[in-house]
Amino acid sequence: MMCRSIAAGVLVLFGLSLTAQAQTYTIRIKEFPDVGKKTSETTSEKSNGSIKISFNGMVVKDEAVNENVVKEFTLETLEKGDGPLPKKFKKTFTKAVVVKGNKDEAEPYQGRAVIYELKDNSYDARAEGDPALPEAAVKKLQEQANQAGKTTRVMLPNKAVAVGDTWTIDAGKLAEAISKTLPLDVAKSSAQGKLVKVYQKDNHQFGVLEFDIKLALSGFGPAKLTTPIPLTSKMTIDAAIDGSSTQATMRSTGSMQGKSEIMMNGQTIQVDFNVELGGGGTTTAEK
Repeated sequence: MMCRSIAAGVLVLFGLSLTAQAQTYTIRIKEFPDVGKKTSETTSEKSNGSIKISFNGMVVKDEAVNENVVKEFTLETLEKGDGPLPKKFKKTFTKAVVVKGNKDEAEPYQGRAVIYELKDNSYDARAEGDPALPEAAVKKLQEQANQAGKTTRVMLPNKAVAVGDTWTIDAGKLAEAISKTLPLDVAKSSAQGKLVKVYQKDNHQFGVLEFDIKLALSGFGPAKLTTPIPLTSKMTIDAAIDGSSTQATMRSTGSMQGKSEIMMNGQTIQVDFNVELGGGGTTTAEK
């Protein structure tokens, strides 16, 4: 009798274990608040290290890299779009500074509200009021708006996953999402995601996602590298994975280390990168 009871208990436990493992989740992250609501966001992008440029074996430039871009802003959706992206939204920047060493330099849009409007599947940007922002600043804001969400969406799994599951991220689609700023050698790039944990918070289904990204940087704008330079990153996103809340945190570490050459005007220029990267951000629940 006792043996049968033990066996029955083992089967029950085994059955419960299988049930728990079988629970899957369709990952959806809410990028924008509902129309008329706002979120508060902070972001930080750090880089530290050095970049050396040599010609004929002689170092002609040895540049120290020590920069941190810090932004604090509210995000408000002004007009709903036909798809998942809003037609119009506004960012009001209370802080936007570039910290280089001990020197802080404010971006021209610090203290300003910037309106983003979707036109032909990409966002235009303009500041409210006068003066108008410098063209270079507007171009950068537009590139950031069009890249950020696209990159995250490419990295999410295209099917339901269970805790502990991993998935391969399409390197071609990832390159397409970020290639305007970082040209990549797709064949030598790879990325993987993993659902590490799920939990309930404030009646929302939260989850922790980890990403391991290994990219092969093939150039800088028009300048092509003879040998791609490795750009690696590990990222963690802790967010509502059922698309019900904008609340989220993100942390990342990475590096760009390697040597290569650039052909310019028939001359060979050597480049040596030794840069550590880091960053993070928080987004509050919409109000």
